[in-house]
Amino acid sequence: MSNINAMNKLTELADWQIRVLEERDDLRQKLHKLRNYLDSDTSKVYVKASGVLLLEDQEYFMQRYLDVLNQRIAEFSKDMN
Repeated sequence: MSNINAMNKLTELADWQIRVLEERDDLRQKLHKLRNYLDSDTSKVYVKASGVLLLEDQEYFMQRYLDVLNQRIAEFSKDMN
């Protein structure tokens, strides 16, 4: 999709839909950072095992939330076509 088409689609979105897109993008970035941290040696050196388990729980729930946001976006995108 060209940038012009993307901008035209964006102008068709309601405010709440734009907020969902922004929230999804923000969450995606945070999840990426968390995964990078968990994959690094830093998390194993500076965080107790119990803390790492909590971070892994957080990663799981962030992914589930991201899945829900993506489903919501798919639903309202489908309605626009």
